[in-house]
Amino acid sequence: MSGSFGSVKTYLDSFVCAGSEVIYLKLIRNVKALEDDEVDKELTFQPEFCHQLFGQSENIFGYKNLRINLYYSACKLIRYISIDYSEKVDIVKSQGVPGDDVLQILSEKLGGTFLTNIDQFSAQLANDTDFKPFGTQLDSFKITKKPSNRFSSSSASTSSVSSSTDSPGIERTYEIYQADMDVPGFEAYHESIQTFLTWYIDASSYIDIEDRKWDYFVVYEKCYKDGNDYPAYYFIGYATVYRYYAFPDKTRPRISQFLILPPFQRRGIGEKLLQAIYQTYYEDDKIMDITVEDQSEEFARLRDYVDSKNCSQLMSFQLTELMKGWNEEMVKEANARFKLTKKQIRRVYEILKYKAINKFDEEQMRNFRLEVKSRLNAPSLKMKRNQLTEDEENSVLGNKETRLQELNLLYCQLEDDYRQVVNKLATVES
Repeated sequence: MSGSFGSVKTYLDSFVCAGSEVIYLKLIRNVKALEDDEVDKELTFQPEFCHQLFGQSENIFGYKNLRINLYYSACKLIRYISIDYSEKVDIVKSQGVPGDDVLQILSEKLGGTFLTNIDQFSAQLANDTDFKPFGTQLDSFKITKKPSNRFSSSSASTSSVSSSTDSPGIERTYEIYQADMDVPGFEAYHESIQTFLTWYIDASSYIDIEDRKWDYFVVYEKCYKDGNDYPAYYFIGYATVYRYYAFPDKTRPRISQFLILPPFQRRGIGEKLLQAIYQTYYEDDKIMDITVEDQSEEFARLRDYVDSKNCSQLMSFQLTELMKGWNEEMVKEANARFKLTKKQIRRVYEILKYKAINKFDEEQMRNFRLEVKSRLNAPSLKMKRNQLTEDEENSVLGNKETRLQELNLLYCQLEDDYRQVVNKLATVES
């Protein structure tokens, strides 16, 4: 009996594959890219997450040599899906265990409509470049692609793909637009945009489009191709911001989702998108501050870099002021000018001070560590002020030795984050 079970298990295991390794997304800019995989190969990319579709294991069962192609027309984001494999599990040999219905899973969990006929999808491509961006243009900028740096733009709540046709030195034009669900046609377009979130934002969920407090920011690459007099607008990425009410008459915009697609990361597009979002709310006296929902490590570094770069222009963040130490004037000025939260302003202060001090000066480094650790240790100090007994304090925070170890680890992680931001700032300055 055990031998029979073992052979069945071996058979079943041979039909298991990792979803992230067999799913290929591609932005299709012309029909040739359908006929030849090498055309616009740099626009093919794979998901970072699959668990929201295929469970925590992220495995797909029932196929050998499985390949799932999920194509998007690069402008209108019309979707096409093909599923290819060399062999499908035999339900008799698997003792009644069926293979996953991949098309049904994708259709139900991603939502919207897919084309499964390649000829129909090819026909749609003929009019794809007729697309015009929705909403109001906020920014237009050019970027000459440089070698990759360590910053990529990902989820706020959010792999770089090398390019054979978009090599370093080629200048590209990008535009950022703001839209909402009252703009005709944008709701259907957004239905396709949000499907990218499932692959790149952990625990992402679709937002309630009936709630009119959402703002949407979309980035396009603007290209003139094939002798056309009008440009094509290729989707690059987008972000969403929710305008929360703040008593008594203020608003607190919160960046919720933020994604630059993998082929376009590490170019500085994420910085431009974040700056465009900021500038939308800067001058509004009703805005209290701009917050971020469940930011990823990548987005945190991007945010730190942009905020530090902006605040470095302010009087209260100049070298002489930084060396005097943290003060409320920094909070007042950074909030008034850039709508930053007090917590983020303190972080920016520490980054800019870390940038300013001499890393080879033991006394300066020691003083900096003590200042940062003092802030990090504030919860423990608050417990002491509440006159808790030692046993009560230990039950909440852990024993003193453990807390010191955790504090040191937390500081080391923070210093590493700060170092990356400072290196980026130094690179830009040079």
